[in-house]
Parts: sequence; C-alpha cells; structure tokens
Amino acid sequence: MNRPQGGRRNFPEFFCNGCLLLLRLLSMAI
Repeated sequence: MNRPQGGRRNFPEFFCNGCLLLLRLLSMAI
C-alpha cells in the first residue's frame, strides 16, 4: 500500500504548488 516513490512524487508537486501561490501573492502585493 505505502510506496516511498509515490510519496516522493507527491511532495515535489505540493512544493511547486506552494511556490506558485507565493508568486501570486507577491505579484498581487507589488
């Protein structure tokens, strides 16, 4: 059931999504 590879794949995607949200907040703040 638990696959380390799958977890690793999900982590980068979540991290990238967080970066995109931060970029949007910064663009709105400017």
